[in-house]
Amino acid sequence: MFNWLMLGMIVIGVGIAMLVVNKYFDLGKWFSLVSASLLLGGTTIATAGVLNAIRQGVRVSGRQPNDQISRSLEPKLLPTNPIPASVPSITERTTQLIPADDARTNNTIDSIR
Repeated sequence: MFNWLMLGMIVIGVGIAMLVVNKYFDLGKWFSLVSASLLLGGTTIATAGVLNAIRQGVRVSGRQPNDQISRSLEPKLLPTNPIPASVPSITERTTQLIPADDARTNNTIDSIR
């Protein structure tokens, strides 16, 4: 696809250059016709490259035989212990870190107010 797009862009670039030259030097109607043809041709080449890549991508992804699909769907065994081991609570450790003397912390909070 990249090669087709690059070729198309090169042809479009030549066509644009010819249009610019014809605008400033007025070489005639035939030069304008050739440049317009190059612009359309470059656009066609780039579009054909994109469409060809899309067509190849669809063809590759759509051609899987049914026996490959059925073989890949083999049943898998479930784990014997579906429930994971319990995780200790987060609040247990943080509760232990709180000072036992609640009166002292309450006085500190009251003194701020």
